[in-house]
Amino acid sequence: MINGGKVFAADINERLDALLDPTIYNIKDKYTDKNQAIDECDELFDRANAVIDRLDGTCEAQLEKLEGIISKLDAVNPVNNPSPAGEDNAEFLDDVSRKLDHANGLRDDVEANRSRLGATRDKLIAIVQPLNELAEREVKEPELGRILKALDEINADLQLQDREISPKTKEIDDLDREVDSMLKRNKRRKIDEASQRLARLDASIDVLMGDTTAAFKKLDELKDLLEDAKANQGREDAELASKLKSIEHDALRLEKELKDTDDKLNYLRKKRTESRKLLDDIKANPDKFSPSQIDGLLQSLDEQLEKGEELSDKVKNIEIQLD
Repeated sequence: MINGGKVFAADINERLDALLDPTIYNIKDKYTDKNQAIDECDELFDRANAVIDRLDGTCEAQLEKLEGIISKLDAVNPVNNPSPAGEDNAEFLDDVSRKLDHANGLRDDVEANRSRLGATRDKLIAIVQPLNELAEREVKEPELGRILKALDEINADLQLQDREISPKTKEIDDLDREVDSMLKRNKRRKIDEASQRLARLDASIDVLMGDTTAAFKKLDELKDLLEDAKANQGREDAELASKLKSIEHDALRLEKELKDTDDKLNYLRKKRTESRKLLDDIKANPDKFSPSQIDGLLQSLDEQLEKGEELSDKVKNIEIQLD
């Protein structure tokens, strides 16, 4: 009788097995250890795979933001998009170039990081491949040990990659803010340039309107003199009458030119009004307008200033002929 006479059959069988084969427990422990090692391999694989997924997603987001930064810089780069007005200064060009170099360098780094992650994933899959072949062959304990060690090394390496990849997000965000700040400063500079050109255009049109009015006055005076001369001296002097007729012909030509100039001046004033409204809208909501739209306004103002100079020269020439 053992333990009060109660002996369980299973316990007796187990003890008999132990007496008959003393290695049975070692075998059970061996397989238990192997299963634990396989479970640990699975856990390390899952952990590493999750880290790779996370870091790959981080790299993808970083690349997307960098592409946006590079696009913004390319859109205003004076090398690729010279301002029609020719007002892009050297400081802005240098600033754009430095930031483009920084963004492209970061993009190269992130692409290299992503490529390294891909290679790490390939290596990870290759390391655990023997575990996937358990149904086909036996995996030895030493082999499991090598797999565990390799997986530990993979996870350690991923920690290093994480320390390299993750901080780049802040660096890229900082660069994005710097680019936006630079673009805002440049936009304000161009808005100020547009204001200065509009002021010059206002002054030019004011002078042109005064000159045109004076030219019309001189033309009216000439016409009155011609009518008076024709009615008096020209009636008795054939040579003078012929000369007066030639002058009258010239006066009609000058009147036509002056009216054409006045029509162009009125059109120029209309364009000036449109430019003023656009500039007011840009000043009120600068974020709604792209740099190219502001460049377009600057170009339009330059063309108007040039047209004003042409009309001014034409009016002055008419005045000289009238005199």
